[in-house]
Formats: sequence, C-alpha cells, structure tokens
Amino acid sequence: MTASTVSRPGIATETQPKFAGPVLNGRVWSVEVATTSLDEAADTVNMGYLPAGVTLLGFIGFADDLDTGVSAALISKITVGSTDVKTGMTLGQAATGLTSSVSSFIAIEPLAITEETLVKWAVTTAADTPAAGTLCLTPVYLGN
Repeated sequence: MTASTVSRPGIATETQPKFAGPVLNGRVWSVEVATTSLDEAADTVNMGYLPAGVTLLGFIGFADDLDTGVSAALISKITVGSTDVKTGMTLGQAATGLTSSVSSFIAIEPLAITEETLVKWAVTTAADTPAAGTLCLTPVYLGN
C-alpha cells in the first residue's frame, strides 16, 4: 500500500484574515479522516495555510478516537512548511481504546512565518485499528 495525502475541503481558496495591529488569532481547521489516512506511516492530511507575517505559537488539537485498538499505536506529527514543529504526538488516541474525544494545547517554539505556509498533520506510526473520525487543528498565532 502507498501512503495517502488528503486535503481539507476548501483549502485552496481560503485566505487567513489580516488585522491592523498585533492580535492573537486562530482558525479551526476540521477534517473528516478516513481509515485509509491512518493505516500507514507517512499518511498526510493538508490542514490549511498560515498567512505571511505572523508568529506561530502552537495549536489547539482535537480528535476523535482514531485508533480504537486497546494498545493504541497512532503517533503523529505537525509539519509547517518543511519544518516538523511537533513530533511524537498521541493526538487521536483515547486511553485504552475509549471512544471519547480528546483535545489538548500543543505548544511549540515560536516560529516566524514569512510567507503563506502549508500546515500538515502526518502519521509517523500507523494506527493498530484505524477508525474514521474528525481531526481538528486550530493554529494559534500572533500577527496582524
């Protein structure tokens, strides 16, 4: 099998708002993830674009239980442009295979975004028992 890449609907035509002065901002990116996007390392979901001239501080992450196996193995990362800003994440794993949703703040080293930049979520260790569900990332950034 070959790793898959999917994009959030509307990603190509959306633009992020620009403001007159510095402001803390974020926009929810939500994707329905199929089991075929969770079953191989390097499966990738294109989440959205950050605008130029902002400083990325982190993400608010939310996901359904995307790996329903008792020994959930789904490990993922977030890549901004070509930089892995967060690796080894268990976003999408509920403890012991519970079917509840999980969410968290994902802190990163502040990252200056100089040009419009694609943000991707990628599987690094495939799910034991992939389960379709919703994956949401909200980039939290400072900028105008």
